[in-house]
Amino acid sequence: NLDFTRNINIGLKTPLEVALGFEYRWEEYKIKAGEPDSYRDAGIRILDGPNAGTIGGSAPGAQVFPGFKGGDAGAHDRSAKSVYADIEANLTDQWLVSLAGRAEDYNDFGKNATGKLATRFAFTKEFSLRASVSTGFRAPHLAQEWFSATSTNFIGGVPFEVQTFPVSNAVGQALGASKLKPEKSDNSSIGLTWQPLPALTMSVDFYRIKIRDRIVLSSNYTGTAVTNFLVSRGLPAVGGGRYFTNGVDTKTDGVDFTARYVMKLPDSSKLTLTGGLNFNKTSITQYKPTPPQLAALGITTPLFDLTESVRMARGQPRDNFNVAINYDVKKFSFMLRNVRFGRVSGVALGNNSGSTPALIAALTPGYDVELVDPVPGSAAGNKQVIQTFQAKWITDLDVTYHYSKAMTVSLGAQNLFNIYPTENIRSKVVGGTAFAGSDNVGIFPYSGISPFGFNGAFYYGKVSYKF
Repeated sequence: NLDFTRNINIGLKTPLEVALGFEYRWEEYKIKAGEPDSYRDAGIRILDGPNAGTIGGSAPGAQVFPGFKGGDAGAHDRSAKSVYADIEANLTDQWLVSLAGRAEDYNDFGKNATGKLATRFAFTKEFSLRASVSTGFRAPHLAQEWFSATSTNFIGGVPFEVQTFPVSNAVGQALGASKLKPEKSDNSSIGLTWQPLPALTMSVDFYRIKIRDRIVLSSNYTGTAVTNFLVSRGLPAVGGGRYFTNGVDTKTDGVDFTARYVMKLPDSSKLTLTGGLNFNKTSITQYKPTPPQLAALGITTPLFDLTESVRMARGQPRDNFNVAINYDVKKFSFMLRNVRFGRVSGVALGNNSGSTPALIAALTPGYDVELVDPVPGSAAGNKQVIQTFQAKWITDLDVTYHYSKAMTVSLGAQNLFNIYPTENIRSKVVGGTAFAGSDNVGIFPYSGISPFGFNGAFYYGKVSYKF
């Protein structure tokens, strides 16, 4: 890339700041075949009993992520050229305006132009209003186009060997995969900044992000119809398939609050208080039609099912709160931070045909759950259970001693009080009805969607030296 900047005096309150740039980008994505024993069938079979003739009770190769096969391997590349410009100036003493634009030309996705308009108006020295509108463009990542692998997915508590097909793969296309389109977005924000005291600054910003043709993983397609189809295509060891697709349009609305207070104390020490609060909501505004290829194969699972929908819309906290205290005195720095991660939800129990609220209540005492109908296109009569994982406070602590300008020694903890997420609902039989867990329910005690993980406390000591 090559960038130029210059200030030009055109008679405004401040010189016009001009930036101009050019960029050429080349990208390559490779998958290399792994160790053959990590994926190949060694021919070991169960000799007798109800599983006679099957492969040792499980899929061949490494569990639960076999190595990349020869058919997964490949190298793919693309190039893109772009030019971008930005101008900014104060039209008056109080009013700042900036305008930016970018034009790109991909050798695989063609040309595209995006732009941004931003402004800031200072009503007083302490109080300002700011706003911006912009458009966005994101070409599919090469990995989203070409990633290919087989892994074990637990669906309804049952392990399936699911293959992720590249969108160019003939088997994937027979399941409805098609060439990916770029994501495009419209973004807007408006906010206020306020400095009521020299040591205190605050801001609030409201924003909206609309994304069209958002790239997501499709539903996991499993079942007899899929298995028979995959066997006919020479994939007897694969029990399901999925692929990346432009599956949905989404809208995210949110608000950010921030505050910072710096207090200089008489003993030359400094106390800094910071806080932040975020509320946001992501909703799916449009589901892309389920490909007709699926119906032709007798597959009723929609392109983007309830499990994926809940993961997108409710798999991240809709509210977060953080507050931190930093205290610097002589050669010591102390940091104490508390972060509250809001509630998240995921589909916990699927394919529970005939389940009733009474059965669900017996299955999930003490859990926060809701019984819902599947999205249109799922098998009639099935009920699915969404589990909500409770909000948690996580505390971090750090003490640093500045031995010299070059050397520091630190002791600290992340998740000081060893907080864990709410546990998953366990699979069980209630009233003669078998309830099987989706994803890793019944496999691991904690869900992978936990925003702070499930590894508990981490304590550390470190020495840093800058040369």
